[in-house]
Amino acid sequence: PKLVDFSTDSLGDLVFEAIRGCDATLRLGLYKSILLAGGTTMFPGFPDRLKADITDSWKRHVRSNPGTDVRAPV
Repeated sequence: PKLVDFSTDSLGDLVFEAIRGCDATLRLGLYKSILLAGGTTMFPGFPDRLKADITDSWKRHVRSNPGTDVRAPV
């Protein structure tokens, strides 16, 4: 998106925010159920990068909001 001067959140941030918007009792299961299929998700390293991005988003959220989402996502 930056190459065409378009600003958007990363895929990791979008996935994190989508899961965070769900009921707290479902979140851990949703984190464990992320499925990547086809297209650019097949690039080497993509799953590891997405996992790292989601984990980083979770860490930033927990640091700024202590007491929420206390269980690590992945």
